[in-house]
Amino acid sequence: MGRLNLTEELVDRWVKAGNADKPCLFEVDKLAESFTAVTYRELCSITCRVADFLKDLGISWFNRVGILLPDSIAWVASFLGSIRIGAVPVVISPLNRPEVLAYIIKDSRPKALLTDHEAYERIRSEIRDFKYPKHVILVDESLSDHPPLNSIISSSIKSEDYVPPAETQADDFAFILYTSGSTSLPKGVIHLQHDLIEAADSLFKSALGLGSEDRFYSVSKLYFSFGMTNTLSALRLGASAIVDGERSTPERVLKIVSLLEPTAIFAAATLYARLLDKIDERNLEKIRKIRVMVSGGEHLPAKVWETWYRKFEKFIIDGIGSTEYLHKVTFNGPSSFKQGSLGKALPGHRVMVVDEEWNELPPNKVGRLAVECDACTPLYWHKADVSKKNIRGGWVMLDDLCYLDDEGFLHHVGRADEMIKQSGMWVSPFEIEDVLMSHPSVLEALVVKAEDEYGLERVKALVVLKRGIAPTDDLVRELKEYVKSRLEPYKRPEWIEFVDELPSTVTGKRKRIVLRRA
Repeated sequence: MGRLNLTEELVDRWVKAGNADKPCLFEVDKLAESFTAVTYRELCSITCRVADFLKDLGISWFNRVGILLPDSIAWVASFLGSIRIGAVPVVISPLNRPEVLAYIIKDSRPKALLTDHEAYERIRSEIRDFKYPKHVILVDESLSDHPPLNSIISSSIKSEDYVPPAETQADDFAFILYTSGSTSLPKGVIHLQHDLIEAADSLFKSALGLGSEDRFYSVSKLYFSFGMTNTLSALRLGASAIVDGERSTPERVLKIVSLLEPTAIFAAATLYARLLDKIDERNLEKIRKIRVMVSGGEHLPAKVWETWYRKFEKFIIDGIGSTEYLHKVTFNGPSSFKQGSLGKALPGHRVMVVDEEWNELPPNKVGRLAVECDACTPLYWHKADVSKKNIRGGWVMLDDLCYLDDEGFLHHVGRADEMIKQSGMWVSPFEIEDVLMSHPSVLEALVVKAEDEYGLERVKALVVLKRGIAPTDDLVRELKEYVKSRLEPYKRPEWIEFVDELPSTVTGKRKRIVLRRA
């Protein structure tokens, strides 16, 4: 493919093209009442200053640089500043448990770790005896001989020193993302310099029709492949993006929508569900101005889609995506839509359903999803056995269980390790959740695998009720019968538990957990 450095494609080319003074990032403050904006010229200067600082630390080509930060201009500068000098940023979620953070750091061996005081204090004892990182740089205070990262960033806005992008090739390593670990320990997924370019051009530009005048708001965070690709794809298109390091409650999301008026929003289905009870006349008009709405990271229940379309005349676009290929490879939108499906493969992308030996399965037969596209990972970091098993000839086989119908629409059944065998029959949690969420009393539902006192698998449903609905034994019985009347009898939940909030992973997806002896 030839020479390619991602930073040049996302930042430098817009400066050279005459768009240097156009705002590209908006960082929201803690109260969601104001923001800090930087232009493409300023972002270029920031990334050069960070790059120069990293070079002074001895960071060079293909050294890893850990980024353990909340969403911010500092996050983007750290990520792109690393790539500018040919280093490989390792994206780490600050919401992971300390032992998981330590595992990722030990596995990736970053030469430098860019983080903040709060995160560092959580892992300090865990990584004390590690050989790596050699350098820890805090964003908000000095540590050892290193100045705060924020001081480097703030001074860089006025800097005229330009650090030319390293002459990396399109197929060189660019960054490492770790899977969210919703069902196992996180795996490091390697992506190349051209991968994000391919994802941005095929989905955001071609399929979604977004361009330089749009403003992206990814509610999903930068440490999640869905969120990172959303935000950085705005830079690929010469557009602008909103970054917010605070917890994305429905109330905060609506304040940010009112403050900065995005034209495209990207969020997990859970957020769209929780917004339904919060939108009122004060913010309805701003919601209606959003041109593109995309759901990602988890199953989009039919009831959520239908309610948004009926109440707000907004079409939530869905598809299937993964850390392994950065974003969606299928598209279920206005141009090609089938209710309950994940759409058809995007142009230039291929999907097939296979068995464990990679044999392609016929339509309507459930198997594992395999994907081929130019943004697919070439291998997993330090996982040669998994790479050999799951990556072949440009195809990546995932744990998602799916089937293709006779029209070529993809349907998601669940994850290989999320299926439940109740009464000797396989049960998909998604179809039970969809039925429960169609009940007028239910706001959200999550179906998980549980075990009875004999260790047998059973279906358990966690249910969040709508405001004003009381949790009663009669309602439990009603919901069980409601499911039984609409699905096969063996799919009826053995237990239903009312909860105030559903458990979620660090990326905001609903977390499927195994409950022992429920």
